[in-house]
Amino acid sequence: MTKKPVIEQLKEISENHQHKSIKFADKRTMKVDAWTANAMLCVYNAINAVNKAKFEEKIQTKLGFMSLAQFSFENTKIRG
Repeated sequence: MTKKPVIEQLKEISENHQHKSIKFADKRTMKVDAWTANAMLCVYNAINAVNKAKFEEKIQTKLGFMSLAQFSFENTKIRG
């Protein structure tokens, strides 16, 4: 079984409108709700290809994910 990239896991959460545990490359997990997934995808979809690659790399760890989640809420109109 191959592990899905975190960005794909966020898309599933957003599409299904249900929280889910995200598995990171560092073997940690974290429950993510649909609000957070939507905010992060909103930012991801708005940035250019170079920054998308950086975004995808950073969300591979729990610490990087939390940092980008905070950034996403601060820079979108989505509020949790």
